Amino acid sequence: MILIILSFVLPLLFAYGVSFIKRTIYQTLFIILIAILIVIFLPSFRPKEYSFFYEYSAEDTGICATTWENEYLPVWVKECAGAPARNEIEIKNGTFRLAKTNKLVYEGISKTSHETDLIAYKYYYPGWNVQIDGKDSELDYRFSKQGIFKTRIPSGEHSVKIYYAKTLLMWIADLISLISVGVVFLLLTKFLYYTKKKRK
Repeated sequence: MILIILSFVLPLLFAYGVSFIKRTIYQTLFIILIAILIVIFLPSFRPKEYSFFYEYSAEDTGICATTWENEYLPVWVKECAGAPARNEIEIKNGTFRLAKTNKLVYEGISKTSHETDLIAYKYYYPGWNVQIDGKDSELDYRFSKQGIFKTRIPSGEHSVKIYYAKTLLMWIADLISLISVGVVFLLLTKFLYYTKKKRK
């Protein structure tokens, strides 16, 4: 988020800085210097890691490929699944009828004759939750080397909701980003105000 903001704010600051340089030769040298710095620091704008993502795409680059170059799967993924799952949500020794989904929320009805496992063939990330009849259910994501997650389903018929929601840490990070944007905007406004005042 911060890198996105900087990639928007920095060019504005550089352009504003160039406007103070009167001689064309110095403007050209300044622009060349900025271009060199951009090339040098360009790798810094490419993520080494990616903390979470809702979905991984297998259409173009294989089942274990990530959405962008240089991302990594979660540390608990030890091996590739090899092929896409037949069903995204599955119940052992029972049935699951999917009512609706938008890839971040799955709602359906489970039917089993005895207590069993509901398996979600999704990479587990903090933020995935399962509710059975409106009550939170404990998740297990270390049972499989593929990093998928499961929960226990009681016998009988139950409504199931599997959904992804931001964690507290993610909300705090978003808040810090918003505050940072506000601070940068405030400082920029003050800087422009005092510069204009000095010119008068």
